[in-house]
Amino acid sequence: LNFDIGNVFCIIVRSELKLKNLVQYFFVLRKSIFLHFPSIWNKFIEIVSGRFELYIESSID
Repeated sequence: LNFDIGNVFCIIVRSELKLKNLVQYFFVLRKSIFLHFPSIWNKFIEIVSGRFELYIESSID
């Protein structure tokens, strides 16, 4: 196997682009799910805010 630095760079760039597309797809999908199901969004906010409050309380003690 003969690896050229250009080939390695090309592979890295391609994998980063695929990862970026996957992340963008996830954000679009997440927004559409929360818009169609507001109850899921409300439950998510309750869970996150509850965990955040616990974190603040534990850091104060």
